[in-house]
Amino acid sequence: MQILNNRFGGYSTAALWMNRGGLDITISQNVMDGANIAGSAQAIFCNGPQSYLGLWITNNWIINNKGRYGFFVNGNHNVSESLTRAASISGTCSTTTCKV
Repeated sequence: MQILNNRFGGYSTAALWMNRGGLDITISQNVMDGANIAGSAQAIFCNGPQSYLGLWITNNWIINNKGRYGFFVNGNHNVSESLTRAASISGTCSTTTCKV
């Protein structure tokens, strides 16, 4: 599965709520604007106990998410390598690390 080149806004709990696991999921080049986020929510949520093997989160821009998680996995060791690639988080930044 690929989630590419999207703009997420107006969400109150998560821009991406992944309730099922997957293999070689790529989340790349998205803007996630958490201006309406409530409580202790996060931009990307992976529900456990599902597995996310080979998950790539790359080159996303998470903005207005102050004091909350950009990426949260509800589980124990359920993000790791697949048969074809290692899991990776790279090039993703928030308003505190990126300049507009």
